[in-house]
Amino acid sequence: MVAAGNDGTDKDGKGEIAQMSVTPPGTAKNCITVGASENLRPNVTVTYGEDWPQDFPVAPFNTEKLADDPDRVVAFSSRGPTVDGRTKPDVVAPGTYILSTRSRLIAGNHFGWGRFAPSNLYMYDGGTSMATPLVAGVVALLREYMRSKKAIASPSAALLKAALIAGATRLPGEAVKGAVMDNAQGFGRVNVDAVVAPTPPATTTFAEVAPGLRTGEMHAVDFALKSNKAPLRVVLAYSDYPGDSLVNDLNLVLRGPNGLTLTGNATPGAPGSLDSNNNVEAIHVATPTAGAYTVQVVASNVPQGPQPFALVYVGDI
Repeated sequence: MVAAGNDGTDKDGKGEIAQMSVTPPGTAKNCITVGASENLRPNVTVTYGEDWPQDFPVAPFNTEKLADDPDRVVAFSSRGPTVDGRTKPDVVAPGTYILSTRSRLIAGNHFGWGRFAPSNLYMYDGGTSMATPLVAGVVALLREYMRSKKAIASPSAALLKAALIAGATRLPGEAVKGAVMDNAQGFGRVNVDAVVAPTPPATTTFAEVAPGLRTGEMHAVDFALKSNKAPLRVVLAYSDYPGDSLVNDLNLVLRGPNGLTLTGNATPGAPGSLDSNNNVEAIHVATPTAGAYTVQVVASNVPQGPQPFALVYVGDI
């Protein structure tokens, strides 16, 4: 679990946040990199331009408040992609004006982003480093749920990451239409309920496949979707072999009624495109057709195999 960093900036005055500001270790492919979304505190009137005039010198960011729109990524939250083209962060979580405990050892006049008047034992703070522990708590809850409710004795890091991303909610204020991910919010804002208690009639399926696949092999899972009353979301995640960029390339494919064929992380308008950069892939169908579906994981290139992986899918199954 790693904070994406707080290096998002519009220092050049173009009115948009520059890309490629995620810093190590948040660039690591096998970690969960966390960016920050805004909290909702209507009484906070501070703007980005007030606190960081050099980073946000022009509209729209210099006049935007720091905590008035939970559907927006925080302006200073670091953006991807990485140098080798991988999407980062993986997810976002609230990261402005977070109320948290205050150490007794810090200076008596230091109160982070603001004092919590009822007690000196708490204060407000912000940044991706405040969003990250929130996500760490979510992952701990997911692990407890899998162990206690799903009888998965030792969930892998890949399964936990897949589950986290399966529940992520895309932020409409940032999302490219039809895209399942981008370099501002990753796959979206964390939402543990969407995985452990999805809105009926949806259910969640968790699966791990080991020892995994070698080049040219394929793993397929068939299931029937009972209705279109819930979106269908499928996520593949795996802990890739060590290296600066992707080493083992697995691809996610979903086949369904009426010749439907979708691929993981596909570019909007290009549903058959394959992702050869990321070791997390997602497919989201907002209004699926009821019927027979097949999830395929294809080992396109696995020089260091076999490659184990995890699958999580949510829908009316």
